[in-house]
Amino acid sequence: MILQGNLSELKLPDILQLANMAGETCVINFMNKDGEKGKIVLIEGNMIYAKSDSLEGDEAVFEIAIWLEGHFKVGDIDQSYPKNVKSNLTSLLMEAARRLDEWRVLSKKIPSLTYYPVVIDNPKTQHTMNTSELQIIQYIDGHHNIKDISKKSGLTPFVVAKLIYGLVVNNLVMLSRFPYEVQSSSFDSADNPADFILKSPLYKKMISLKEAARKFTVSVPGFSDKIETEFLKAVSKLKNSPKEKKIVIDFANNILFTLAEIEGKEFSKKLSLKFKEILKSKPAKK
Repeated sequence: MILQGNLSELKLPDILQLANMAGETCVINFMNKDGEKGKIVLIEGNMIYAKSDSLEGDEAVFEIAIWLEGHFKVGDIDQSYPKNVKSNLTSLLMEAARRLDEWRVLSKKIPSLTYYPVVIDNPKTQHTMNTSELQIIQYIDGHHNIKDISKKSGLTPFVVAKLIYGLVVNNLVMLSRFPYEVQSSSFDSADNPADFILKSPLYKKMISLKEAARKFTVSVPGFSDKIETEFLKAVSKLKNSPKEKKIVIDFANNILFTLAEIEGKEFSKKLSLKFKEILKSKPAKK
């Protein structure tokens, strides 16, 4: 059997089928693109144990199945493992394949379970939420990601992702790669719009983000111009919707996406950490 490989080329159902056909007794360690780890133990080709960072047993198998990027490595069993996988291999493979197909659709709106859902202020939709959506939206506060919400709600990450997908599609919720927390503005909407923007906590957040991006990318040729272009676009939107926090998150996301395309994901992740600090910080009181 292949000793190691990339999940973008070989998915979990295929790996398990190969291991079963070969009658492997081994441990398969997984890591996805977000650094989350998983482990599956097989005895003579049959799964007995599975664990991810947040789940165990059958649900851990299904979670690892939807990891579209990452890598795996096959090794010898180094200790004894309790049996926590209940379903037979055929049932597990069928459900894993089904969830993988479903996740390919969900991932078009939800790139990762580590993204943070944020409720959109004044949504332009008439969508009536069902009972499950009403249950989950109470946990959405901008600083808990999908996996956090799963733990708080008692639902599996996959179920939470499906519910949030519906909210995103209906423009009730947006997703951010980092947590977002900001105090509501105390300014009245009748204030002069220009003054309002300058005093707005959202505008101040954007200024902080812009300065952090400038300092971080000083060695990237021409990137300061890209930052300024995105900043001006965001300010223009803020004039029309001075309390819309989505504008700030979109500004930060656009900077990171553009930087990742130029310098790579690993480089942009470092700036993402700085953005997290800025977005989580509360405006200074006068």
